[in-house]
Amino acid sequence: MGQSQNEDFDNFSQEQLDALVNLHLRFLEGRLGGRRAALKNTDLSGLSLSQKDLRQASFIGCLMMGMNLSGANFQEASLYACDLSNSNLKHTIFVRADLRGARIENALLEGADLEKADLR
Repeated sequence: MGQSQNEDFDNFSQEQLDALVNLHLRFLEGRLGGRRAALKNTDLSGLSLSQKDLRQASFIGCLMMGMNLSGANFQEASLYACDLSNSNLKHTIFVRADLRGARIENALLEGADLEKADLR
């Protein structure tokens, strides 16, 4: 994990993010070695979580600008105070997700499911 251009944020590579997603999938399946995805103050800008199952994951205060999240499932996930500006959120599932304080300026939201999402 490296340092982001913003010193207050850790920087993840796509490889690190993919490994985290694989552990999260094991968690969702109840398999040994699984771990819930939980990141705080991490710079994921420009990376991809397209088509990934991230139900119940936790992303707190993360920089997620310009990400490809198309078709991902964030049902009951927390994206509290995350910056999703300029991201592709097409057909992304945010059912009952915590999006309080999240920024979504210029994000592509076509077909996104925000049913019962907390957008305060």
